[in-house]
Amino acid sequence: MNLTKYSFKNIESQLEHVCELIDLVKGDRGFREAIQDEEFCMLIKMQAQLFEEIKKRERHQPTT
Repeated sequence: MNLTKYSFKNIESQLEHVCELIDLVKGDRGFREAIQDEEFCMLIKMQAQLFEEIKKRERHQPTT
């Protein structure tokens, strides 16, 4: 996933959305049974990539 063209705010918004989906899957048994393991793993990987991109950008931002 190439995140270089996305703004910091957009990445944070995407992360929030992915986290909400993960919470939904974990909290709704019917939804959990409907989603494939590969799809859930993809959400976890997306979450990790978004966290990593935010961390990387925060490291490179000048402190004021």
